[in-house]
Amino acid sequence: NSAARPSRIPRRWLGGDDPPPPITQPTDPWEIRFEADADDEMAPGDIAVASDLTLPARPELEGSRTRRVTTLRHGTETSRREQIVTDPAPAPSSAAAGSGPLAAEPGGTVYATLAYEDRKGPRRVPITSNQVVIGRGGVGYWVDVKLDVSADVSREHLRLRRDEATGQFFLKDLSSLGTTIDGTPAPSSVEVVEGRKRDVGVEVPLPPRARIALANVIVIDFESGSAS
Repeated sequence: NSAARPSRIPRRWLGGDDPPPPITQPTDPWEIRFEADADDEMAPGDIAVASDLTLPARPELEGSRTRRVTTLRHGTETSRREQIVTDPAPAPSSAAAGSGPLAAEPGGTVYATLAYEDRKGPRRVPITSNQVVIGRGGVGYWVDVKLDVSADVSREHLRLRRDEATGQFFLKDLSSLGTTIDGTPAPSSVEVVEGRKRDVGVEVPLPPRARIALANVIVIDFESGSAS
């Protein structure tokens, strides 16, 4: 008896007593983009939806906060990952930037800074942790510094590691098209075994100041705290 079964449709959809949910027009510009799977990450028929939602800014954090939600539909299975990140603040003007020592961030000591310019404009990123992953990011690729550049730059292009005992930074190249440090190619830390990529743990030390070029697409100026 269909009349005896409870309806799964909310009463507000049927004209019931529940008020309709509020509909708010976004104040900031928004867009929906359809992009090709340039790196062949997904199988035919898979659907991935990546959402970047701006959150209210917090005074104690530099830059804006973004809630990133990635949903992947593979066959009959659906997976979802969520992350809240602080986007790097725009680079200050040369007059405001100055050349003094690095200041401590509210979230901790600044060990180094990265300065670069991608499609979103000039950026300056403080490094306050002992490991930083840099690349374009993507489904299954969570990076600390997400670059808006062409697909020549890998999803997870390189990692920077700081040795806690000495403060020395090291670079590990995980890319397909390479990384250079002050014009010198960095050795790749990736080898292909039976058709699968494997990280073999190769890394090189970084000087206190270095220009790091990713696939000849974008240059990141690295400066450690000891360089000031």
